[in-house]
Amino acid sequence: MNKRADFSTDLERSSFWMPFTANRQFKKTPRLLARAEGMYYWTPEGRPVLDAAAGLWCVNAGHGRREITDAVAKQIAVMDYAPPFQMGHAIGFEFASVLAAIAPKGLDRVFFTNSGSESVDTALKIAIAYHRVRGEGARTRLIGRERGYHGVGFGGISVGGMVNNRKYFGSLLPGVDHIRHTHDPSRNLFSKGLPAHGAEFADDLERLVALHDASTIAAVIVEPIAGSTGVLLPPVGYLKRLREICTKHGILLIFDEVITGFGRTGSAFASQEFGVVPDLITCAKGLTNGAVPMGAVLVQRNIHDAFMSGPAGAIELFHGYTYSAHPIACAAGLATQEIYRSEGLFERAKAMAPYWADAAHGLRGRRNVVDIRTYGLVAGIELASREGAPGDATAAVQQLARELAERQTQREGGHREESRAMQRARERARQLRIAHRLGRHRVHRPAVGVVAEHRADRPEKALVVPAHQHRERSAVTLERRPNEPLVRELARARKSIEHGHTPLGCSARPARYVGGSAIRPEDLIDAHRAAVDD
Repeated sequence: MNKRADFSTDLERSSFWMPFTANRQFKKTPRLLARAEGMYYWTPEGRPVLDAAAGLWCVNAGHGRREITDAVAKQIAVMDYAPPFQMGHAIGFEFASVLAAIAPKGLDRVFFTNSGSESVDTALKIAIAYHRVRGEGARTRLIGRERGYHGVGFGGISVGGMVNNRKYFGSLLPGVDHIRHTHDPSRNLFSKGLPAHGAEFADDLERLVALHDASTIAAVIVEPIAGSTGVLLPPVGYLKRLREICTKHGILLIFDEVITGFGRTGSAFASQEFGVVPDLITCAKGLTNGAVPMGAVLVQRNIHDAFMSGPAGAIELFHGYTYSAHPIACAAGLATQEIYRSEGLFERAKAMAPYWADAAHGLRGRRNVVDIRTYGLVAGIELASREGAPGDATAAVQQLARELAERQTQREGGHREESRAMQRARERARQLRIAHRLGRHRVHRPAVGVVAEHRADRPEKALVVPAHQHRERSAVTLERRPNEPLVRELARARKSIEHGHTPLGCSARPARYVGGSAIRPEDLIDAHRAAVDD
């Protein structure tokens, strides 16, 4: 019995109760990751796995960033922990100031948590307490949205609208209601950017105001882009209309930006991207690039100041966590934000967005693809249910993913061939640079779907790019011949897409973090399409 089999046997008796996982199935056929760097994970057997979803929407700057590692190591050597109650440390105040500087105007007070779920529960408590300290203690009702996801705390699943997250846990919080979701496939299929129809869905909040009376409603919480439910985009004008209604009735508006925060839409926050300023923003995930658990709530100054009354020595808000503003998390967060700033990753995401949208929508017309929704570097690819088994497509996709993972594990030789193919393509690029110096302009046999391209505008550079892009640029005539191992891999990738196994997201990362070459995630999609078309 090999080492992997021994470990798999041990896993079946493991004490680890895994979250959001089919534990029995996983422990029989585990999908294990051993290390990560750049845009890739590696399995214990050494097989690379493209991290197309940035971990769980959180590793926005790529894995293994030395700047974060060094900052954490330095901080843990100086001070590993400090209590946040009635004491403080400089790095916590520094990090709060950095976040306030990139937040939407007015949201310049920061309450630290340890996750997106804690951020949501904190924001809900602040909203209810805010009305109480202002003398409107009857405002206790919370309004969520159907198909919304706001973490797994009792507050979050109460205002959330995903059935499986709610149905097992009793009656949840009292005094919670939901407005309708924004998904309208009859009018908005295959939307690039915000869908044109559906701003009027925001008026459903007026229905609940009429039902419950505004004097009982504390806050409305929505995701600017509903991520976990399948990337549901807000129709043009929807969020602005929601803001107007909340302002009209004195209701606080909370944006859950745990997913959309820190560059995924092309701005620091989706609030800025869409031109709508809420009263509170919840964030986490990309806050520390996923390196250390941390969350935060960004709060409007006037809400914070409402609590600052009474005796100066009195605690204003009886809420907090043992690990609020943990010094190690703050160090990771400061390093992460500096990476975003110095490498211009938010701006890079905005520049890449049109290309990413074109690449994702290139799957339109493929078998089983019934809708594609994109904004920034987010894509939702909706698959048809299996005929005769409505709603069972998810299980089919998961089963296919498991089969593919097992098949790939047994195909180590094929992966080595693919790796050699990409190495040959990069070698041809190197040869082209040499050829340029010698006055020659012809390079032979790069891998299928990519060419080594001599760019006329930058003759000192040679890039490995998708073949169809080269044909559009026509910088120089190059020969291209198929590389059979890569053709086979791309054919398998096409089949997995047609059966519903396709990545739903991509993160903004510099090209140099993609396997050390100039190939980017969108290039991989186009290389696949070029190979299929040829």
